[in-house]
Amino acid sequence: MATSELMADYSDHVLKDRLKKTEEDTQLCLDNVVALFAHLQEKDVFRCFYQELLGKRLLLHDKVKLDWERIMIQKLKALAGAQYTNKMEKMLMDNSMQQESDEAFEEFCGAKVDYNGTDIKLEVQVLTRANWPSYSITDMKVPPEIQSCVDKYTEFYTARHDRTVLAWIHTLGKAQIELIFVSQKRKPTVTVSVVQAALMMQFNQTPSITYSELCSRLGLAPRFLAKYVKGLASEEQTVRRKKPEHQLLCYTHQPAGPSADPSPDDVISLNVKGLAKVKQLKNRYQMPLLEAKVAGKEQADLLQRIQRERVMNIDAQIVRIMKARQRMKISLLVMQVVDDLRHLFPVMASFVTQRVKQLADGAYDEGPILKLVADDEYEYLA
Repeated sequence: MATSELMADYSDHVLKDRLKKTEEDTQLCLDNVVALFAHLQEKDVFRCFYQELLGKRLLLHDKVKLDWERIMIQKLKALAGAQYTNKMEKMLMDNSMQQESDEAFEEFCGAKVDYNGTDIKLEVQVLTRANWPSYSITDMKVPPEIQSCVDKYTEFYTARHDRTVLAWIHTLGKAQIELIFVSQKRKPTVTVSVVQAALMMQFNQTPSITYSELCSRLGLAPRFLAKYVKGLASEEQTVRRKKPEHQLLCYTHQPAGPSADPSPDDVISLNVKGLAKVKQLKNRYQMPLLEAKVAGKEQADLLQRIQRERVMNIDAQIVRIMKARQRMKISLLVMQVVDDLRHLFPVMASFVTQRVKQLADGAYDEGPILKLVADDEYEYLA
């Protein structure tokens, strides 16, 4: 991981209070991060990862400390400017304005959805798309219990905002489900992601199911669903763990080995025997939420997005300068672009030169934005 990513990850641990520090020590840790941030070259990488982790803290972390979040954002704003922290501040604003919507939903239906005589408690966080990171919308076939919640809240929200369309991000939701298959007098409740909850609910109809059938029922790609299955299950041969409650399912794996993804013919079932051996499960506990970190494909996607944004920033800066100056030598233009963007990320002069030439060749649909008027001089085309 790059320094910028490590700093964002460390900030995430501090703000989640994972380090179990006092208020004074926490402030000192945040001050140290900001002191290092002042000397950071790739500030755009830090912003991208920090924003992503901020969103996950606000949506997935139960004990988020908004005062600490505001203090940290104000410190970054003092160093990098209001534009740098604009979206972060709006994310916090969205989070704080949710109370009004929650109260209205409480009046609408008591914040509960009736499904076959059972009340399901529902809490929804509505995000303004422009303010938050670009989350992928997973087109999952949710069980009827979850679908009834989606329909009820959609009915409520569209009545208040008729021109707004809700897109449900199931990967960033949490659900509490009761483990009625556990042989305890008082059935434990576990907090899982919405995807894991939908996966677990498939066993209400059948005690076991093949992996291919599970993917078909949920409408999810096998590779996407694999991490959620492995987060809940392990092979019958490796059934013993230090935390047996982290193994709600078990499956018979093919000879490929325990590290391989589940194969289509693997049979997945509830871990009834394994959990029966546990003397006493906690009445309430939480599974590790896979979405709480930025890793793997998500990390790679973020880095690709940063590279695209850098190209757009360079192009935008070239156009801004040329629009103001109208005509300029390429050497002076390149020097000014490099100097203007140095505070955000390191810019190579050769790459800026390449972008100037591409803007003159018509890199965008609008056609050429610059025109070569001499061997080393360009003119802005309105």
